[in-house]
Amino acid sequence: MSCASITMANTGNNNRLSNLIITTGTLNVSGNITLNGNVNRNQIDITAAGRLNVAGSFTVEILLLQQEV
Repeated sequence: MSCASITMANTGNNNRLSNLIITTGTLNVSGNITLNGNVNRNQIDITAAGRLNVAGSFTVEILLLQQEV
């Protein structure tokens, strides 16, 4: 499978996730991958049988939430 780019937006809620899961096969991205927002809300999960090829840049904009202990 191929695509020009991937952008994962900030979902705004820890109960709403944005996931890209590749279990088998290859995903070719000819452009960029951008993950915006909280680190707990955007995930890319690739198993041993999957492959992700990115021709452009891979950008992660991380918003870490302060948690009280």
